[in-house]
Formats: sequence, C-alpha cells, structure tokens
Amino acid sequence: MSVSIVSLNIEGNKHFELFLPFLKAQTPDIVCLQELLKQDIPRVEQELGAKCFFVPMLKKTEDPESAQGIGIFSSHQFVNTSSAYYGGTRELKVVDNTNIDTRAVTQSFSLSLCDIDVRGTVYRVGSTHFPWTPDGSASEFQRTSLKNLLSILREQGDIVFCGDFNAPRGQEIFTAISKEFKDNVPPEYTSSLDPVLHRAAPLHLMVDGLFSTPGYKVTDVKMVGGLSDHCALVGKIEKAS
Repeated sequence: MSVSIVSLNIEGNKHFELFLPFLKAQTPDIVCLQELLKQDIPRVEQELGAKCFFVPMLKKTEDPESAQGIGIFSSHQFVNTSSAYYGGTRELKVVDNTNIDTRAVTQSFSLSLCDIDVRGTVYRVGSTHFPWTPDGSASEFQRTSLKNLLSILREQGDIVFCGDFNAPRGQEIFTAISKEFKDNVPPEYTSSLDPVLHRAAPLHLMVDGLFSTPGYKVTDVKMVGGLSDHCALVGKIEKAS
C-alpha cells in the first residue's frame, strides 16, 4: 500500500489561491509545507480537512501569530510528533534580515518529525527548511548545520524526509545528503524554483528534495509548478518489502 505526499515551500501567505485548490484536488495523505505562518494554520486545516503539526523557525514581528515555520498536515492519525534542533537559535526570535549572518542566527533550524498511521501502517516523515545562502554556495554555517542534521537523521531509523534545502543538487550540501539517503527526485528535473513566480526567476537550481532510507520506496515523483515561488514535489511512499 502506498500513500501520497506533497512537499512545497508556500512563501508565507502569498499564494493561497494557487496551492490550496491544487492540494484540495490532489487530496494527498501527507502535506509538508515550508514557510507556513502560524496564523494561517486553521485555514489550511479547514480547507484540507486535516490536522497540522507545526514547528516555528522565526517570527516576522513580536506578534506570536507571525511565527513562520514547518507544517506537516494529515487527515490521518499522528501517532508521535517531535522536532530536532540542528542550528541557529534555540529561542524563537524576530528574524534579523540585515545580512546573511544575522538572518541565520535569528532563525531556529529543526527537523520536524511525525509518525502517521495511514490505514493501519505507520509512516515516519520528516520535513525541514535548511539555511540559505544568496548564491547557493556552501557556507560554514550550512556545513555545521548539515553535520548536526545528518547526525539526527542517522538516529531516526527508516524515514522519508523532504523540504527546501536551499542548496543546489550537484553541489556540496545536497551531494552530502544524497550520499547517505536516496534522492528520489528524477534527474530530468533541474530546477525546483518556479520560472515565473520566484522573485529572481529564472533560476536553474534544484534545491528542494525528497529523500528516503532503504526501508521505504518512493515512486511516481513529479514536480508541479505554478503554485508558489517553489515547485511542489509530489510522490508516493510505501514500506519496502
């Protein structure tokens, strides 16, 4: 038995009229959203008929409802939920966008983890939003964060994890992840940044990922544009026999 999964960076509240109809039509079993605002969770839950596990990364303002982070949605039962911190600040702060360094240390980078019971089978799913660099090249902050993230992932057992990794496929960070975990995005996809909706389009960078350990099979993976500044990754996951 396979279950459907979608991963998408929704860029805050800019694209609800695009991605929500898509998700409602797809009716995926599991939805992983990056750059989700806390204030918008009830709307997405209602539209999808699903519950959300939310892990904040930063605040836009001092208002707690301005928190932005990772949301994992499912209409199925959450058996366990947790998060594992791997970089930045442990305290939720208002993000400082003065420069790349202040931006990094005022965000809390975590791996969101959910065990979800779908029709009697429990699936372990993770999602994250990895630190950003302006040109896609690896920074020391990314390298340290990656070391911590990989250590956490090695402790999870079998897992499927996805997200916006802010590191292009074929370069240092993405390559290090794909050496230990299977990259399930077909090689013919060369960019996950939407060619129209991204503010710096066109950019040819494959920065979104859908990875797995040998205990899972990930199939029918495709990329769908026109939903946000990133493209959605859509696929099916099942327990390997």
